[in-house]
Parts: sequence; C-alpha cells; structure tokens
Amino acid sequence: MHEPYQGTGSELLNDIHTHTADVLEKESQITQGQSRKIARHIVDRFRQAFGGQLIYFPKGTQCDISERDEHLYAEFNGNNQKELAKKYGVTIQQVYKRLRLISERQKENQQ
Repeated sequence: MHEPYQGTGSELLNDIHTHTADVLEKESQITQGQSRKIARHIVDRFRQAFGGQLIYFPKGTQCDISERDEHLYAEFNGNNQKELAKKYGVTIQQVYKRLRLISERQKENQQ
C-alpha cells in the first residue's frame, strides 16, 4: 500500500486515512479508488484545521454505554432481566437502573 503522507506525524495521518477509506468501502457502494480519494480529502481537511495542535480523542465509552442501554431496553420483555444482565455483562441491579433511567428519559422527551 502506498503511504500518502510522509514526515513528522505521518503515521497518524496514514492511520486516519486507512481507517477512513476502510469505513467508506465497507459502508457504501464506492470503489476503493474513490474511498482513498475521499479519505485523502478528509485527512487534508483535518490537517489544515488542526495541524500542529495536540488533540485528545476520548474513548467515547459513554456513547458505547448509551448504545448498549438502548439495546438492553429494546430487548427487555418484562421478565428477562437475568438474561440481559448476563448478555451485556452487568449486574441485575444495573439492568433495573438502566431500564428505569431510559424509561424516565423517554417520558421526559414525550412532554
């Protein structure tokens, strides 16, 4: 594979380029050539906007937890707390808590 970026920080730029192109290819109907071109434009935009800055990427764990909780809530059938706890690696008490919080949030959104 041709490494489009060279020099200081090129490893990070190349990684972002590769990951972006891979997502574009897997999630859309575009060709590898098109995905690489779009990825190049995206990385160049990031370079121009944030070049020289120290950037911290949060792991986004809270986003993952929220998504997990939405799945948990959708799969809840009224009496499968134990199975959901095992499936999602949480305690039964946490299942009850997550169900209650999502239910409260949905009620607030309806008002």
